[in-house]
Amino acid sequence: MFLPQKHTTVYPAIHPAGPLKHASIGKVVIVAGAGRGIGKAMAHTFAATGARGLVLISRTKHQLEQTGSEIQSTYPDCEVKTFALDISQPDAVQEMFKQSVATFSQVHVLIANAGIMEPFSGTLDEADPSAWWGVCEVNLRGTFNLCQSFIQHCKSFENGSSPGVIIATSDQACTQLFPGYSAHCITKTAINRIIEYAHAENKDNIKAFSINPGGIPTELGLACPERFHPYLTVDVTLPAAVSVWLATSEKASFLSGRYVDCQWDVDELCELEVRIVEEDLLSLRIKET
Repeated sequence: MFLPQKHTTVYPAIHPAGPLKHASIGKVVIVAGAGRGIGKAMAHTFAATGARGLVLISRTKHQLEQTGSEIQSTYPDCEVKTFALDISQPDAVQEMFKQSVATFSQVHVLIANAGIMEPFSGTLDEADPSAWWGVCEVNLRGTFNLCQSFIQHCKSFENGSSPGVIIATSDQACTQLFPGYSAHCITKTAINRIIEYAHAENKDNIKAFSINPGGIPTELGLACPERFHPYLTVDVTLPAAVSVWLATSEKASFLSGRYVDCQWDVDELCELEVRIVEEDLLSLRIKET
C-alpha cells in the first residue's frame, strides 16, 4: 500500500462544497462515459464546482440525455452538449471536438472515462479473439482517439493559456493479475503508458493523469464476479472530487504523467512530492534490479 490512509468517500480536503467550491469556474470539460456511474458523477461534480460548459459523451443516448437534463436543471449556468458516439471511431471523436470548439471556443479538461469490461472470457487460449480485441478497441483505441484530438486542440491554444488537462480512468487491474480478464487488465495498464506519453511529449500544453477510481458498486463494477463485490466499498463521488482536484490544483502538477489511486489522501500524497519525482514513482517501469 503506497499510502496508509485509504478513503472511501469525499473528505474535507477535496470537498466540492469546501476547497473545491469554485475550482472549475470558467472551465469547459469533456466527460466520456457520462451516461452512468463514474462519468456521470464526474460531470455533476465539475458542474457543482463551477464549470461553464460540459460536453457529455456516451454510447447510450437515453442515459446521456438524462445526465444532461439533470445537470442543466440543477446547474442552469452550466451549458451542456451531448454526443452519443462510439469513441473507438476516430472520425466521430474528431467531429465531436469540432462541434464542441464551435460552441465553447476552448476545451480545458478531458475526462477519458469510457470503457468496457468483458465478462469472464477464459484464459488467453480460451478467449474469443473478436471479443478480446473489442475490449481493446474501446478501452485503448478509444482513449487514444480522445487524447489525440484533445492534444491537437490544446496545441492550438493562444500563448499564455493554461495547460489542458487529461484524466484517464485506469484501475487496480494494472497493478495485479486477474486471470480470465486479460483484455481489461492489459488495456488499463496501457492507458497508464498513454498518459505518460501525453505528459512527456506535451509538457508545455498538457497535464495528464491516470486514476484508479477504486472499487465502486456501479453497474460495471457489479458485473464482475460476486467474489469481488465485498471490495466495492468506494462512493462514486470520491473519484469525481479527486478528478476536479487534479484538474484544477497547482499542488497536483507534480503528478502529471503518473498513476493516482483516488483512495489516497491528497495531502499525504503532496507531502511525498520530492520522493515521487526523484524516484520516478507511480509510473510504469520494468525493474531490472
